[in-house]
Amino acid sequence: MIRIGRSLGCGVAFLSAAGLFAGCGSDGGGSSRGGSLTSIQNAIESPTGTVDATSAADVGAEFGRVSTVDVAGGTRRDMQTAQTQSGTSQCAEGGSISGSGSGSESNGEATVSYDACCVAEACCMDGNAHIFYSSDQNAPYMYCASYDMTYDCDGTSAALEFEGCISSDGEQVYVLEVNGNTYTVSGYYSEGSGSLEIRGANGSWTCTYSGSGGTCTGSGGNFEF
Repeated sequence: MIRIGRSLGCGVAFLSAAGLFAGCGSDGGGSSRGGSLTSIQNAIESPTGTVDATSAADVGAEFGRVSTVDVAGGTRRDMQTAQTQSGTSQCAEGGSISGSGSGSESNGEATVSYDACCVAEACCMDGNAHIFYSSDQNAPYMYCASYDMTYDCDGTSAALEFEGCISSDGEQVYVLEVNGNTYTVSGYYSEGSGSLEIRGANGSWTCTYSGSGGTCTGSGGNFEF
């Protein structure tokens, strides 16, 4: 169940120039899955689930559920600022966010903790995030993060665990856990419609969603769901 945000937007795990985390919420701070940059990348490369008519529908639904939460993985600037600094800051509508980081310009990591952090009225998050970066231009991914968070915004509540990476060219790759299995996912999905690239243990598939159904084309042929 994961999402890593868009080119790293909204008020999430961001360090200010003064070295304090000032932003919004996410939870993760080193979940059981995302203990390192390498472990997250390995999860992307080795999904465990089988892509079929049942799982494609469930993956789309899970992607839609987590994508309503605008959290992000931190930018290189934020990570570099985090290398040797730590601090706590108040969130806009109550609660706080704190963080610490370590590393160098080449690679490093930061841990961010959200304590009932409300970025807007009736929009609060709680938990931790663990963010990793590397400046190796030959690496498949330069920024990765693992989140474990609770989210309550405008009447929508969710408990989310997720991890994922952003490549050097800005592509966002997600690892979703559905029914105990993982799937590597990228693309767009909103309100039951969209197109997702889904990779499972049985190959890669392009799935198009429309309303309550859709079609997938991939390694093993085509199927509808």
